[in-house]
Formats: sequence, C-alpha cells, structure tokens
Amino acid sequence: WHDIRVRKAAAYAINRAPICEKLLRGACEPWGDILAPYHRGFDPSIKPYPYDPEKAKALLREAGYANGFDTTLNASVQFRVETQAIAADLNRVGIRAKLNIQEHGIWIRNTVEHKLRGLNNHPTPYWSGRNVVTALSSTIASDQAWTHYSTPELEAALKKLGATAGDEAFVAQARDLSKLYRTTFLRANLWA
Repeated sequence: WHDIRVRKAAAYAINRAPICEKLLRGACEPWGDILAPYHRGFDPSIKPYPYDPEKAKALLREAGYANGFDTTLNASVQFRVETQAIAADLNRVGIRAKLNIQEHGIWIRNTVEHKLRGLNNHPTPYWSGRNVVTALSSTIASDQAWTHYSTPELEAALKKLGATAGDEAFVAQARDLSKLYRTTFLRANLWA
C-alpha cells in the first residue's frame, strides 16, 4: 500500500455505481472528492475515479504484483454488504481481500487505536459536520484517531486552510488541499 500504483489500482478496481444503485438502493452516489457538497470549496466537477479493471491490473503489474497479492479488508458489520462488494471488485483484479467484519463498537475501537492492518472501509469525513477544517482534520491530521497515514504536505495545507481568512481565499485553499489529497490516492473515495 506504500506504492501509489497499488493505491491507484484499488481506486480503479471498485465499481461504485452498481454498489450505490443496487446494494445501497440509490441512497448514495459515487463520489470523487474529500469535500462534501455543504463544505466551502466543494467542486461538483470532480468525479470519482472510473471503474477500469484493466487499468487496475496494469498498475498492479507495473508495481510488481502481476499475480496480485493478499490483504485484509476491515469493516464494521454496519458496512458488511458494500464491503463484500468492494472485496469482490478488488479480487477480480488480483487484490485478494480477506474480509474482517467486526461488531461496530469493536471496529471503531480497533480503527481509532490503529490496530487494523490492510484496508479499512469507513465513511468519508462528512461525519464531522459542516466545518471543513474539522472534517478534514479527522482524516488528515496525524494527531487524530481516524488518521492512519498523512503527509507533511497535506498537514501543512490543512494548517494553512485553518488559518485562511476570506471566503474566496478559503475556497481556493480548500480546493488546493482537495487536489493534493486526491493526487496521493491515500483513500479511494467511494460514495456520499
């Protein structure tokens, strides 16, 4: 997972549309941004990475995983159905994801205590509300429980966002941070 090509492969392997439409019964739509529609800086033109299993396989070959690899996909029982679909999509490209579905409270504890290895299926940071800095801090700031990996560049951009005054400047900085986050492929944004 330290190789960006592997993270990109996972992002291209997940077929978000049918999961949203059929399994989640249209309650969600595929999402490409870390910002929610109610966050200042949200850009509706940002689309999720397209479903492209051939591109995913090519990226894995390029990264030295022509025969795929084994990993674990962790999730709360609350997200069981969609996590099973994600695992099936990953398996189709060679990312053999063994499911580790846990009772919700145990999964939360293990997630925030950083006890889980492999992939973790959890919601995007929209749970933190309308304050975009608070929401993004929950998954970007290295001192936060839900952050499993960040970069100095992301943390600096987040700090700059928190200190930005004026609506236009804030929107521009939020979009810069969003773009930086998307280029790292630290998470495969799924749906909202």
